[in-house]
Amino acid sequence: QIQGSNQNPSGTPTTFSPTSFLTVLNSGNVGIGTTGPGYKLDIRTTSANTNTPVDTAFMFAGSNGIPAAGFGSRLLFSVPNSAAPTTPQVAVSVGAVAEAVGAGAEEAGLAFYTPAAAGSGTLSERMRISRAGNVGIGTTGPGEKLDIIGNVILSNNNALYSYTTGAVKQ
Repeated sequence: QIQGSNQNPSGTPTTFSPTSFLTVLNSGNVGIGTTGPGYKLDIRTTSANTNTPVDTAFMFAGSNGIPAAGFGSRLLFSVPNSAAPTTPQVAVSVGAVAEAVGAGAEEAGLAFYTPAAAGSGTLSERMRISRAGNVGIGTTGPGEKLDIIGNVILSNNNALYSYTTGAVKQ
């Protein structure tokens, strides 16, 4: 367990009460905000406010210049490589992606990535939720609430209803 101390502005060390900030168990489980992590990474926090989300983790990808559109931090998920089962193979990713950049007014969307080809380590963006709340599949710039580039298959009734025109297309 790692416990904390801090140096106040006068330079005098200030010791916190014995509160664990980080716990690493023999099993390899790591806990932040818990002394009994049940997962490889177990982050816990509590809040008296039950009406708003609680920020639990933060990822930041810095830049030495003005970030370009598409820049951002991603979380990678992997599966074992079948040729080398102890070697991770990147499978999918999700992350923040800059959409409007410049002059400190950056805005971001949320992008989802999958491999460009079978066995490829190169990830391609497949879906995005834009800063405006539009969802795009097959496009990085969705212009409507749902913007799909490519064919769509509908099951069961195979019907698409348009509230604008009142038309049903089958």
